[in-house]
Amino acid sequence: MLSTAIIYEAFRITCKAKVVPRTAISSPHSGQAIVILKSREEAEMVIDKLEKGCLMLPRGRPLIASPGEPPSSPGKPSTFPGHLTMELKHHTNREEII
Repeated sequence: MLSTAIIYEAFRITCKAKVVPRTAISSPHSGQAIVILKSREEAEMVIDKLEKGCLMLPRGRPLIASPGEPPSSPGKPSTFPGHLTMELKHHTNREEII
C-alpha cells in the first residue's frame, strides 16, 4: 500500500494504513489515510518531525499528520495506541456547509 511505503521511506517505521474513501465534497487535490503505528511514541515522533520540517509528496503536496484516538469497543482496551487520524464532521444541513 502506498501510505505504508511513504511512512517507511520517510521515517523507517513500519505501520498499517487505510486510505479514507473520497466523498462528493472531498478535494481532488488531496487524500487522507488513517495510519496505525506500533506505539504512541512513534506517532508523536512522526507528528513532531512533520510539524518541524516538511515532507513533500509527488506533485508538490505536503504530508501532514494529526493525532487521533484509537477506535475501541466499550470495555475493550485498544491494541493500537499509535493512531494518526482525521476527524470527519458530518454536515446536517446546507447552512453548515457554506
